[in-house]
Amino acid sequence: MNSSHDAIISKGLNGIILSWNGGAERLFGYPASEAIGKFIGIIIPPDRLSEEPQILARIRSGELVDHFDTVRRRKDGSMVQISLTVSPVRDENDAIIGASKIARDISERKAMEIRLRESELRIRSLLDAIPAALFTTDERGNISYFNQGAMDYAYVPPKIGATWQNYKLYRPDGSAISLEHSPTELALKEGRSIRNQEVLIEKADGTRVPIIPYATPVIDAEGEVFGSINIAGGCQRAQTS
Repeated sequence: MNSSHDAIISKGLNGIILSWNGGAERLFGYPASEAIGKFIGIIIPPDRLSEEPQILARIRSGELVDHFDTVRRRKDGSMVQISLTVSPVRDENDAIIGASKIARDISERKAMEIRLRESELRIRSLLDAIPAALFTTDERGNISYFNQGAMDYAYVPPKIGATWQNYKLYRPDGSAISLEHSPTELALKEGRSIRNQEVLIEKADGTRVPIIPYATPVIDAEGEVFGSINIAGGCQRAQTS
């Protein structure tokens, strides 16, 4: 138990620490001699103290507390993000007499999640700033992402998981483009990129705006189409229906 990288702690139902392994010493900074016999609150920040009675209540009812992400305090006062798994400890009569807690440091994982969210936000902000419509679909033509430009061009506001067919397309002569001949459907069904075909797109106010769509299939390692990327840039003239 002392060789484990995770902190392994046992405590009574009153929250008093009964055992404290080497992983707990490394994670929280308290040697076992200082931690054992103390209330578990020595590692709980003031704003998290309400968590302990809630956890103990679940333990008393025989419930396993699994992957509970929270924050705890080290001996030096610094905070550490951890994931807790707490299970009941039973005696020979199957009565619950305490709890066994495993705490894992997830600070690096949380920091990576923050960096990922920030990166996604920057990318989305960049894509929304592009003066063109951009949306992606799965292999069935359901929208998986769209930018602000795609909302501006839509006849009906797009929704994640909804069909891209909310866009009404026409040829330059005004004739409607059927679903099977639309750039997105051709890219999905035929697995080829569609380029440089000027079309008119009808907006919610009835205005038809000339655009040049670029529909590109997304193909996996086996050569199967599993989605599409669609970009449409506007031209300089407009028509009304």
